[in-house]
Amino acid sequence: MGKQPGGSLSDEEKNLRLMGPMSKYASWQFDSISQHVRGDVLEIGGGTGTMSRMLLAKSNPASLTVTETNPKNLRELKRHLEGKCSLGDDDLEKGAPAGFLERFDTVVSVNVMEHVADDRTFFRNCCACLKKGGRLLIIVPAMRSLFGTVDEADSHKRRYEKADLRALAGESGLRILSLRYMNLPGAIGWYYHGKIRKLSVHAAGDLSLFEHLVPLFRAAESIVPPPFGLSLVFVGEKQ
Repeated sequence: MGKQPGGSLSDEEKNLRLMGPMSKYASWQFDSISQHVRGDVLEIGGGTGTMSRMLLAKSNPASLTVTETNPKNLRELKRHLEGKCSLGDDDLEKGAPAGFLERFDTVVSVNVMEHVADDRTFFRNCCACLKKGGRLLIIVPAMRSLFGTVDEADSHKRRYEKADLRALAGESGLRILSLRYMNLPGAIGWYYHGKIRKLSVHAAGDLSLFEHLVPLFRAAESIVPPPFGLSLVFVGEKQ
C-alpha cells in the first residue's frame, strides 16, 4: 500500500481523500443520476466537492446549495467553491431548515445516509426540501453482508438492501422511478478488503487498478444490469 495522505487525518478522511482523484469512478456515479438533475439543486453532504464540481460543470443547475457537517471538509469546499454555490453546515438529520422547505427541484445525497444515526428522519427531511414533482437522488452502500472493517473505519452505520429504500420511500410518499445496483466488481473488492484482509484504509494500488478498469466495468453494466453491487442508486419523485 502506498503512502497515505494526511497523517493527522482519521481513516475515514484518508479514505475520502484516496477516492478523490478517482475521476472515472466519480463520473460513473454522477452519470448514474445526472439525467434526473434539474432546476434548483440541494446536495447534502458535499464531502470534498467531487460531486459538487460535477453538478456545476455538467448539470448547469439554476442554483446549487451544498451542505457539509464535517468542518475540515467544509473548509475545503469553501476554498474551492466559494462564490460558485451556497455553502453551509446544515444537518438534515436534525431537521430541514425553514429556508429549505419545498424549495428544491432536486436533492442529491451520495454516500451520506449510511453515516447518520437516524436515516428515517434524514430521508424524511430530504423529502421535505423537495417541491412537488421534485426528485430525490441517493446513492448508498449496498448489501448488509458486505459490512466489514472498511465500513467501520468510514463510520458507516449500515449498508442497504433494496427493501430498506422501498420502505423509506413508502413512508415518505415518494414514487420510486429507479432502484438498482451498480459496481459489481467493487462489491467483490470491498468484501476482500473489509472481510478478508480486514483493512481500515483502502489499498491505494487496488484503487488505482480499479480506476483504470472502470470504463470496462461501466460498459458491461450498461449492457447487463448487475444482480448485486457495491452501491444502490435510488431515484424517487415527490407526489
